[in-house]
Amino acid sequence: MLITMMTMLALAQEPEVTCDDPVSTVEIGICMGRELEREQARQARYFAAVVERAEGLGDRIVGADGPEVAEALRAGQAAWEAYVQASCDATYAWWSDGTIRGSKALGCRIDLTRQRTHELWRAYLTYPDSTPPILPEPSGSAS
Repeated sequence: MLITMMTMLALAQEPEVTCDDPVSTVEIGICMGRELEREQARQARYFAAVVERAEGLGDRIVGADGPEVAEALRAGQAAWEAYVQASCDATYAWWSDGTIRGSKALGCRIDLTRQRTHELWRAYLTYPDSTPPILPEPSGSAS
């Protein structure tokens, strides 16, 4: 509860920052936080499309039905989220002697989120033939 209140207070007091050319550590952190939010929203959209596709498969998958596949996908996503937490916590710890640690940890989360979004797209939202993908290929920045 205290963390939630502190986060809300920090967001309410966030200075006006244009992210074209952030200068200070605070501005860089704010801009990277915004970028992470965009990447997480895009990943959520791609993951929702993956689950929707799985649930729509019914019993057309050999040995499993759509809901079983969707549940396996959710378990995989939860494991990925745990990995990101541990990996980026390690990055934060590695850089703990400097103010850059926050930016390094945010960069870790941004990079891993982009990679996962692309992995979801490649593995589950494309087809092995010339059929167009369900969603466009995610680029290096938020679409």
